[in-house]
Amino acid sequence: MNGSLLRRLFKTISAGDVVSIQKIAWAVVEEESKKGHTQLSKELAEILDKRKESPKSSVLPLSRLPKSTRTQIPLATTIPFEELRYHMVLPDPVDEEFTRIEREYAARERLALHGLTPSRKILLYGPPGCGKSMGAERLSWNTGLPLIKVRFDAIVSSYLGETAVNLRSIFDTIHQTPCLFFIDEADSLARTRLAVQEVGEVKRIVNTFLQLLDEYKAPGLLVAATNLDSDLDAAV
Repeated sequence: MNGSLLRRLFKTISAGDVVSIQKIAWAVVEEESKKGHTQLSKELAEILDKRKESPKSSVLPLSRLPKSTRTQIPLATTIPFEELRYHMVLPDPVDEEFTRIEREYAARERLALHGLTPSRKILLYGPPGCGKSMGAERLSWNTGLPLIKVRFDAIVSSYLGETAVNLRSIFDTIHQTPCLFFIDEADSLARTRLAVQEVGEVKRIVNTFLQLLDEYKAPGLLVAATNLDSDLDAAV
């Protein structure tokens, strides 16, 4: 078992998070199978009880994701668990922030006993290529949450009011399914309302987005990323 899985396993055991422990156990089964340890992976799967579905089945299939009201294109796409990139080399302060988010999520039930909630809304910012998207994938891997990524070609529409309708539709969906909801290029939805060149529709989109952020109480994580953090609305 690699070091990353071991760290995840020990973190979830210390937090008493049974669901996450089971997800990591299935990840161990898959890793051993990929290494060619067929008999071992088979025995481990039998211990977990093959009659039960792997936790990865909680990923929303594309057929169940909401679609654009006009084009019928899915508003988001799912990233398969086995395609997640999670090995990162980061400066210590950045790595500590990621680890804190992961530990808080693993300990969410314990925190709730004290009236506390884990960090649920995270903004990643920095220049292109610094690892924002990979950071979202790391959080998905280490929390066991399926990763659902916004499709801007479907969300954003030139038709008046349609973008806001699409946004509310996808947010309604993620409230029903625990997942890591990833909004890349978030400045497309949250550009500052003070810019004089922006039209009224853009400001309405930002207002809708801010309202949805305020209402976000889903049992997962919302991660936004941008290269243009200076262009974001101050409320974001």
